[in-house]
Amino acid sequence: MKREESLKELIAYVDGLGLIGRAIFGKAPNLPSSPELSRLELILVATLSRLGRSLALKETACRLACSKQQASRLVDKLVEQNYLAKKVVGRTIEITLSDEGKKRYEVIEKTRTERMDKALRSMSDEKLSEAVSSLRRLRDLFSPFEEN
Repeated sequence: MKREESLKELIAYVDGLGLIGRAIFGKAPNLPSSPELSRLELILVATLSRLGRSLALKETACRLACSKQQASRLVDKLVEQNYLAKKVVGRTIEITLSDEGKKRYEVIEKTRTERMDKALRSMSDEKLSEAVSSLRRLRDLFSPFEEN
């Protein structure tokens, strides 16, 4: 397969990932188990949970591919909803999941995992592992940060 054809096919797969998300989480941009979270808010909460550490506001903006001002507004909203806590450390604003945010995200993640499992029941464990490995490599190519 020529490189151009491969790239076009990859773009089609990336477009398909958006459709997979809609199939798993419903057509609305919000999860039924957490209607107050937009997809961007959910990505931030999920990232903080996965990393298990705080993020500086600047790193948050980079990870979300948005301006520092937009990230700040997003963080303020999530602090107000008690998903996040923030504190000033020197000249840096550090963002962490609050205890309540951790509990609420566990419920969201359980729902997401159940829906994904239901959608992929026909896929073998081996094929699922291969798919995850391939997507991880692709994500790593486009991510400015190492995921720990």
